[in-house]
Amino acid sequence: MLVMRVVSMTVILFAFFAKVHGTSGYHCLQGDTLILDSVDIKEINLDNIEVKGQVPQTKMGKEGIITVVKGTYLSMTGSLMNVLGQIPNVNVRDGQISITGRGTPQIYVDGKLINNLYLLYNIRSEDIKDVEVITNPLAGYSSETLSVIRIRLNKKDDGWGGRVWSQARLRKHGLNTLLNPSVNYRRGGLDMSATIINYNFGNYIEQTGFMNIIDVVNQSYSQINKRKASMQSGTIQINYEFNKKQSAGVNIDVFKEKTESNGNIEYDNKSSDNSQRFIIMKTKGKTELRPNFVASAYYSGKIEKMDIRFDADYVHGSSMMSLHSIVDYGEINTYRNVFSNDKDNHRMLASKLVVSYPIWKGSLESGAEYVNTHRCETFNSEGANAANSDDEIVEKNIAGFLNYDVELANWQFSLGLRYENITARYMNFQIHNKELNYDKGNWCPSASIGYNRNQFALRLVYSKKISRPTYKMLSGNRQYDNDYIYEGGNPFLSPTISKTLSLDANYKWLRFSSYYSVFNNYVSTMDERYGTESVLLTQHNIPKCKSIMVSMGFSQKIGIWNPRYDISVVKNDFDYSSFGINDNFTHPIWVFKFNNFIQLPWNMLLNFNYQYQTAGNDENRWMKPNNHLDLSIRRTFFNNKLTISISGYDIFQTNKTRWDVNYRYSFSSINRITDTRSLQIELTYIFKSVNSKYKGRGAGNAEKQRF
Repeated sequence: MLVMRVVSMTVILFAFFAKVHGTSGYHCLQGDTLILDSVDIKEINLDNIEVKGQVPQTKMGKEGIITVVKGTYLSMTGSLMNVLGQIPNVNVRDGQISITGRGTPQIYVDGKLINNLYLLYNIRSEDIKDVEVITNPLAGYSSETLSVIRIRLNKKDDGWGGRVWSQARLRKHGLNTLLNPSVNYRRGGLDMSATIINYNFGNYIEQTGFMNIIDVVNQSYSQINKRKASMQSGTIQINYEFNKKQSAGVNIDVFKEKTESNGNIEYDNKSSDNSQRFIIMKTKGKTELRPNFVASAYYSGKIEKMDIRFDADYVHGSSMMSLHSIVDYGEINTYRNVFSNDKDNHRMLASKLVVSYPIWKGSLESGAEYVNTHRCETFNSEGANAANSDDEIVEKNIAGFLNYDVELANWQFSLGLRYENITARYMNFQIHNKELNYDKGNWCPSASIGYNRNQFALRLVYSKKISRPTYKMLSGNRQYDNDYIYEGGNPFLSPTISKTLSLDANYKWLRFSSYYSVFNNYVSTMDERYGTESVLLTQHNIPKCKSIMVSMGFSQKIGIWNPRYDISVVKNDFDYSSFGINDNFTHPIWVFKFNNFIQLPWNMLLNFNYQYQTAGNDENRWMKPNNHLDLSIRRTFFNNKLTISISGYDIFQTNKTRWDVNYRYSFSSINRITDTRSLQIELTYIFKSVNSKYKGRGAGNAEKQRF
């Protein structure tokens, strides 16, 4: 006991000395715990007492790898989106989030599913405790969920709280602006919050390309497309804690978006008979997400040792897309006007009940989920050989699952089983198409074993997943792109079944992640003949394919320098032989990330990130290399109430997207340049941080992503 007191006093005196002499690594005292995560303590020797510092920033969690934010330089990076960009295997680009090799994740903040990604900008880095990335979810999640990100926030005091966040991003061809005020009130068991977002943004694309349709045409083109958009959203949460064991709440999200685009495309077409024709096409498009509505409610309670959680969700939304193309064939009175309109209406009702109870040294969790979806889409086109459609899909998904977790000394075991029965009815022009009906049950087992001792952790996970195509993929429409290319959906698509084995390890400041997946009926884009002189790009099922990913990372504080370096490689093996394509699509893609943070005096943080991606195969595409460098500097004022950040993205404008695609009847090569180089100024003023206590986790979460 005496030794522990001496050690504690020594550490406190060291922290005080560091604070007096301006060492910014000292953080704060919380209760009986002194946080020294970011202090550069190498070794302190006091006679026979040795104190060592620095807690690793990554560690193994119950389900995935956890990155600690609180008390580290990551808490100074700005918004949650900025934090996610620094997390291993998480990719953030143009406001979209993906996990390397695992697609778009479900994102939870304090247990609540986030449907509107713009809300992630509202969460400040200093309010985040940690981020857990799950690349192989177990039976408690829908069988369609391939990856999950869970964000946990710091606890805050009662009372009024709020912040105003604004952002301006200057590009060569436009200015993006964002304004986001939010307010929260907490007193006793009552908790209320409201958030409003107004976002005006645009995009500029320069694209050149080449397409060869076998025995039809060689087409070269250059394209310029300008797009401007506006988005407004609002969120209201009301939560009440009846006592320490029971709470309930409601959440309402409303959002709308409007986009307008103008394009100019010049085609140089050389037909198989060696005749040549120059064509100019002008396009004008409009897309509108009419007020979309998501209402959620939850109850969380505890009866003796049994935990009960119930969630219910209702979703209602609609969208409209119109496109007008004017095709000039270069001769007198040789114009073509092509009009298309696409309207979508959808609604979903879902509920989920989960009960958990401690058994022996572990916990048994069981649950049931019901999802009912109704979606209608109509597509009409004039002036081209495009097919109109009137589709109506009604789906019901009834699921049940069991999952048992147990810890034995340094070992953790989990065993789960999920059963889902999906029925679907397909209507075309109000006529029931029995050929497209779907009624099938699927068993999805999962299991994991983990070991955790001192600073070493290891986890092996197996899971089976079933992913259904998005509703857009199941559409029967045929969209006109130009005289030789059409696009559309495929109502005959089957669900994709995947089996994944993953291995994660973590030791001090080193981390390792890997997975091996086998897919049946994988959905990929392929062409087919459409008339005599054109092709249709649509989705088809590939009988079998494989994917493997390996990543390694390093992160350790060295003085004022905080490096975080990651290397990952993804190698796919897609077999397109059933489509008559015998090419080898197995070349791996390597990604190198070098993120660097430097903590400066006067509450300043300098950040420079560099990423390089090699060439390689992604499905039937040959992706060409790209790289980009980002710089930012951030400073806080008035006791951290005001934050100003200045960032430069893609400084040398090297983040270009280039790829070649091999199809069955055609080949295409694309070079795309967008407005990636930009200067951003961001201001945040915090009146007081008061986070919501809302505990709802949502129901039908995977189904929401299909919309």
